[in-house]
Amino acid sequence: MDEQMNAADKGPEGEKRFREWLAQNKLGFVPICQQKETFATLFFGAVKRPDFLVLIDSIGIIAVDTKYKKPTENGFTLSVAKGIREAITFESVFRIPF
Repeated sequence: MDEQMNAADKGPEGEKRFREWLAQNKLGFVPICQQKETFATLFFGAVKRPDFLVLIDSIGIIAVDTKYKKPTENGFTLSVAKGIREAITFESVFRIPF
């Protein structure tokens, strides 16, 4: 099934599976609408848009961006430089760990 799933289906499927995992582990969360018109222009290009805000008792709120990908040999699923840069920008603007 994974190989047959097109790119447009992978995002929602990844979010669905993460939401299920959060519920199974009884973690509080807020899903964030991903419609582009709901985001401020600062999110286009420089700031990572999270899919969820997750409440972890010992930490507080963290922002999470889900992906539906298999890990590579080194464990990364995203472009490290771009993904880290955008996540750090989100953290500095919103003061929420990503």
